[in-house]
Amino acid sequence: MKRDNVMSNIKKINELRKLIKETKWLDINLTKEQALSEFKGHSVSYDEEKNKLTSSDQIIMSKVDENGVVIKGSYGFYKRNFKKSINKKKGILTWALGLSQTKNARYGYYSYGSLRNMLPEKLKVQLEKNEQTYSTVELRGDWSRYNQPHFTNMVVFVNDFTDEILYVKYAMEDVWFNNFFRNCFEKSIQNNWEDLHTEKQFNLIYEQRTYKIVPMTALTNQLAQEKAVKEMPELEWKSGRNNGDYNYVGVARDDITETPKGDFLVDTHNWNGRNGIAKKLD
Repeated sequence: MKRDNVMSNIKKINELRKLIKETKWLDINLTKEQALSEFKGHSVSYDEEKNKLTSSDQIIMSKVDENGVVIKGSYGFYKRNFKKSINKKKGILTWALGLSQTKNARYGYYSYGSLRNMLPEKLKVQLEKNEQTYSTVELRGDWSRYNQPHFTNMVVFVNDFTDEILYVKYAMEDVWFNNFFRNCFEKSIQNNWEDLHTEKQFNLIYEQRTYKIVPMTALTNQLAQEKAVKEMPELEWKSGRNNGDYNYVGVARDDITETPKGDFLVDTHNWNGRNGIAKKLD
């Protein structure tokens, strides 16, 4: 599909719906390089041995000709993910995408990353001042399928009273869809594009743990832990973290006589009565 044929300067939701409806999605041809680099949210990979491209949710498949023969090096969207309907006037099947109400559960309704926390404060204040509300929509296909994939994580915020597009939330991994839609929206519509492509400082928490063996005689493992805590107060369990320390008494491990060295993973759980062990990481 040529970019010249794509609508631009879209400001209202009905214009966006028109673009999505008129786009011939199944006629779009993708190269292997595009599929691998521009759809990272769908875990696209290429099996060199089988000479086959796959994606985690089968959003992209090899193109086939009218005889069902695979067209080498040509890929496109898998029509099984599109909403199927019958055009009775033309007597044909149609396959379409559309805009549907966003599932807030995907973003955590009350979490920091929830959709309502993504809308800029100035827009929220203006909506409240005008006594208006907004809705969020996303691109979807066949809702009837249990594993119907989300084509893109782009979310569009729409004024319920005016149908104007208020804000667009893009996702960094949706390179192809970002480029497609970003060129269609009116430039004045606010979005998170600049924020996505601005480096930020992240204060990461690094935790370092040390382990030691505490020999203790008792009738049961539980009594041994209680006795150790009583006789050695420094082993007392602390809920949460205190100055970076996180002390606890682990499940007894009879087969360990010395603390592991190097990088290791310690299993402190007692599954099916078996003692956990420290495992050397490869």
